[in-house]
Amino acid sequence: MTDRYALVPRRVTAFTGRDFDVHWRYGTNDWDMYTSVMMEDGYRLQQFPFKPGMNAIDLGAHIGTVSLMLASMGVNVYAVEPSPENVDLMRSNVLANKLDSLVKIIPRAISSSAFKTLKLYYADPDDNIVNSVHHFVGWTVDWMPHKVREVLDVPTVTIEEIFRENNLDRCQFVKVDVEGAEWDALKDIPDEILERIDVIMGEVHYKKQGENVDHGSLLPLLRGFFVDASMAYEDYNPAHGPCHIAGGMAYFYYVRQDLPIPVKW
Repeated sequence: MTDRYALVPRRVTAFTGRDFDVHWRYGTNDWDMYTSVMMEDGYRLQQFPFKPGMNAIDLGAHIGTVSLMLASMGVNVYAVEPSPENVDLMRSNVLANKLDSLVKIIPRAISSSAFKTLKLYYADPDDNIVNSVHHFVGWTVDWMPHKVREVLDVPTVTIEEIFRENNLDRCQFVKVDVEGAEWDALKDIPDEILERIDVIMGEVHYKKQGENVDHGSLLPLLRGFFVDASMAYEDYNPAHGPCHIAGGMAYFYYVRQDLPIPVKW
């Protein structure tokens, strides 16, 4: 039997037809991510007309599935991920596929405040099978319903700081999957940064157990700069979790208000 979390090499043929050489940790959700993001285009990346030289920020980059796909299209990607284990695997995947010139890995936790530390929580893999599979997902909020096995102190970064440190004039695409930290990370983005982002998409999670969210829940945080295009992009791929049903988590697609839907750059 393969040891839990042992690295297993695989070749993934993505929805673009490109082959990627990757590793996944046995007994985790890594392979599900390769399947859903890279093979099935769960984030609907093919619906956005990316061009070489564009910029994207991947918040909660995990093992780099979205970053790999965007970089393979010629997009400059700033991949933010706090878990050291995930960073190591993402870096290995990026190097193996010769995309290191396009992917800058930022090993920090996204926050509304820079230059501080947050607690990064890992689910206890011995508690139940769900926690075991999702051990490396990690989260920085203190209300997730998982028994905790490990806690690390991780440094933070803000979206504003990413723009400033990398001299970004415009960012065409921001992907958000940060396990509830989106409420803090997006709340204080300056207007002059919001004006330079075209699309923000990803997952929104409840603030506490028992609260419902839907695809429009985060929009008030973005102060009128965006319109909710969630249902338009849902129509492109209804097999990907429904945007419109309220619950503990929902998918959202927000487009800068002066852009057409679907987006055309």
